[in-house]
Amino acid sequence: MILTIAARELRSLFLSPIAWVTLALLFALMMIIFAVYFRDYSDPANVRLFNDPMLGITHFVVMPFYFIMAVILQIVVPLLTMRSFSDEHRSRTLTLLFSSPISMSEIVIGKFLGVYFFMLIVIMSHTIIPLSILMIGKVEFGQLFTALIGVALITAMYSAIGVYISSLTKQPIIAALGTITLLLILWFLQSIGAKEENEYIRNVLTYLSSLSHFDSFSEGRINSTDVSYYILISLTFIGLCIKRLDNTRLNG
Repeated sequence: MILTIAARELRSLFLSPIAWVTLALLFALMMIIFAVYFRDYSDPANVRLFNDPMLGITHFVVMPFYFIMAVILQIVVPLLTMRSFSDEHRSRTLTLLFSSPISMSEIVIGKFLGVYFFMLIVIMSHTIIPLSILMIGKVEFGQLFTALIGVALITAMYSAIGVYISSLTKQPIIAALGTITLLLILWFLQSIGAKEENEYIRNVLTYLSSLSHFDSFSEGRINSTDVSYYILISLTFIGLCIKRLDNTRLNG
């Protein structure tokens, strides 16, 4: 049933005009950002900024491209997850789901996977942009793959949080704004922690920051601690969503 629900969610996203408009804007924006990075890298006036013989165009253009994508997806993903359960609340179809012989775990995981599979397709489709470098130069595929892994992991976290927030309200816009707010807080915890005098609190805030765990991916490194962080946060919010809907069904 999980795959059936995921397929239904995926199909609804492919049929949603909001999703396509959002993704068209995302693609256009990422094209512009890539062009800006590539122009700066190619500009002879900036040769001193990019003259490290150990680093190439992948480091200076492709990796920042994916870093910016991770930032922008904090807005894009909530716009796609905001209707996951909000629409079910508003149309009263959530009651039908509660009365069906399907567990809350299957429903939540199915909806999460539907959104996440859609975003993976989006992320992979954007790979054509950095790969355009192959027409004129060389791409370090190891770094490119690392960046893709990082974006895929952080997108899983975004999706899980978005689905959970959507289960808390009947209003999709509120769900989107709530998700964006929480994602931005998690992103900037590292900056907040840097100003904290207490070392323990500073370390905790830095660890909880989604930015601090994405830095290694944007630098071409895969760290097991960072991978574990995104998986743990994703599973936590999926679990919270399941618990939330179970309580809603019991309180009927």
